[in-house]
Amino acid sequence: MQPLRDEDPRALGPYRLLARWPRNGTAGTPRFVGRDRDGTTVLVVVLPEAARAAAAALRGTPVAGVPNRLGTGLDTEPAWIAVALAPAVGLDEVDGPLPVAGVRAMGGAVAGALAGLHAAGVVYGAVAPEGVWLTARGPLLPALDACRVHQGPPPGTRLTTAPAPYLAPEVLGGGQPSPAADVFALGVLLAHTALGRLPFGDGAPPELAYRAARTAPDLAGLPDDLAEVVSRALSAVPAERPTAPELARTPVLAGPAAGEEGLPGRVVAALAARAQEVFALEGAPDEPAPTRVETDAPTRAATTEPPTRAATTEPPTRVAAEPSTAARPTSTLPLRPAATTRRTPSEPPSPTRRELLGRMLGGAAGAVLGGGAVFAWTAARDDTPDPAGASGPKRPARGRAVTGLPPTALWRYDDPTGRTRLFPVTAAGRAVVAQGETARGLDLTSGKAVWQVQKLKGSASVWHASGRRALLYTFDGLTVCDLRDGRREWVDSAYERGLADDGLEVTKVLGVRRDTAWVLLGKRADFERDELHLAAFDFVRREQRWRTPVPDGFGGTAALLGGSGDTLVLEGKDGTGLSSDEELETATKRFAGFDRATGKHRWTRSFDDVEPDSPTLTDGSGKLFAIGLGSLHARDLTTGRRLWEESTLGDAAPLTLDRGTVYVQGGTEVSAHEARTGRRRWQQYMPRGTANARGGGMVVSDSGRLLLVPTPEHVTAFDTGSGELVWQLSPVGLEPHDPFQLVVVPGAVLVGQPSAVIAVPTI
Repeated sequence: MQPLRDEDPRALGPYRLLARWPRNGTAGTPRFVGRDRDGTTVLVVVLPEAARAAAAALRGTPVAGVPNRLGTGLDTEPAWIAVALAPAVGLDEVDGPLPVAGVRAMGGAVAGALAGLHAAGVVYGAVAPEGVWLTARGPLLPALDACRVHQGPPPGTRLTTAPAPYLAPEVLGGGQPSPAADVFALGVLLAHTALGRLPFGDGAPPELAYRAARTAPDLAGLPDDLAEVVSRALSAVPAERPTAPELARTPVLAGPAAGEEGLPGRVVAALAARAQEVFALEGAPDEPAPTRVETDAPTRAATTEPPTRAATTEPPTRVAAEPSTAARPTSTLPLRPAATTRRTPSEPPSPTRRELLGRMLGGAAGAVLGGGAVFAWTAARDDTPDPAGASGPKRPARGRAVTGLPPTALWRYDDPTGRTRLFPVTAAGRAVVAQGETARGLDLTSGKAVWQVQKLKGSASVWHASGRRALLYTFDGLTVCDLRDGRREWVDSAYERGLADDGLEVTKVLGVRRDTAWVLLGKRADFERDELHLAAFDFVRREQRWRTPVPDGFGGTAALLGGSGDTLVLEGKDGTGLSSDEELETATKRFAGFDRATGKHRWTRSFDDVEPDSPTLTDGSGKLFAIGLGSLHARDLTTGRRLWEESTLGDAAPLTLDRGTVYVQGGTEVSAHEARTGRRRWQQYMPRGTANARGGGMVVSDSGRLLLVPTPEHVTAFDTGSGELVWQLSPVGLEPHDPFQLVVVPGAVLVGQPSAVIAVPTI
């Protein structure tokens, strides 16, 4: 975005102008970001005289692939048209070719948009990189200032605004733009976008016209089927070119298939940054317009059109391309560190639009095409008064933008099957994910899968053992593999065969520490209610160390909560197998302690204020932290004595304990409490769009400086020391699902959804 110039109007029709769009239209006329009285942000395009008839022809006619027309002022000076503002990147802003699969999808979408324009009697005349925008939902043709009616432009006006290499030979020779000329330009665009070079080279118009009429285009490197379509579009004879509807229907220009790459990471990054600029303008208060002398230009009434469904105005949530199974490393591109600007205790007023523009022009969102981020960001909010006694930073004002830009992603790994799960297993430069029943080791530098182990069994089936080894629970038995290359060191099925002799089977692996795996055993007939056993298995010696019965009341929900010194703590929920109503009335959460060395049962506890679904965790000193009846409290598990209690708001997500601090996220807020005393160190509201969203497992960066809070559509970073909101990201191209999975790795955090894993650097 650019600040308004002194000569620019401050309003057009009902729209107050906020900023200049980074680039003028292809016809050289300016474009502005504007806002109406209802707060709707739009793109206002100034129309030259030659484009007015085309704008009139399109009034009220929705065209897929052309931005929504929201209002026009065709009888004003200057004439203008307002369109829905979608975060977009011009194709001319992208360096280098796009993946062929993305080129095919773009070609089909542009051909469809041209078909709609041609059907309305309008020639686009700007099929070139600067006349095509890439958005998260597909390409758009925004150059309404370049459109002309097919009957011909008014005498003495420019025939076309496209660069010479994109002009058909008949147009270079002085002819009028036509639908066939648009198709020729699309052929040039497809070749240039896929190959990085022009099919007829560059040069003066007469030279280009000669080459296009008498030489074959240079399409070496294109797939044969795509080269055939492009060659027909580049025919020197207009009548021999396919029509735009024919191109839109050809299977060659369909979207990418599974396993093919669409938009590269650098494009998605730029989309996110452009979205950030727009959202920042939406959240900023208007500043008073400067006093200026208006001209005597006519100001006749503008026409407001009802919105059409041709294009979306929402921020991007999905890239218009199927994800690929390959990682998309962007390590060759410069990476941006996370911004950590802090507010002072005395909160300054919300920044004006001019201040926001200054920050953007100063580099907050610039040069993003050189990075590989895949994020957009939203604004913070404050619509609730500070709770009594809350400490920490002052809440941001309503609509206030998050202070920092999310860091640029290091890489992205996609799963078109949508079955990816992240495991907290990282060592030897590897992370482990599961796609269905297959475990894959990802290189932490590039995001590429470097090994795989098949036949995983159960949801909790991969654990980090000592050193660079991992323990996997597979249908072949307990398996230890090398994290570097996935090589299996051994597979043990004898243990389970021995259990079968006793009528038992492994129901789940509960946890691993060094050379010991703790497993839950159950009767083959019914392991939900009766005769559960906890066992310690030495996977170096490949033998069972001990096995002990689990007390009644744990059911099949038993989980290893952690340890305190020489005691293992098991938690479970009684009531499994009851109806939902019965479970709500009678189910209780229970805790049992076992001697780590011998398996001897030491104690069993339950607490009235710890509900069946209450988040809980333990530390190494025997404390239990739990949410219950609207409060966070700590107990001594050995004695059952309550140590402290602190009130909280809302239903809490899983708790996080790190470096002596317990973090709680519930409802509209996040808070930090000293683990020893319960004293609240700070309390902060969740930003707009995330309050009351279902939370997931929070993590703290390996540096200890950032608390990362996942919800179904966002990851929000808070400063662990002050509670300051540092940044928020919403990964573009990932579907809303369960809260994002987060796994901390050295210098980064892995952000996962079933369809993809993204590596985000942390401070």
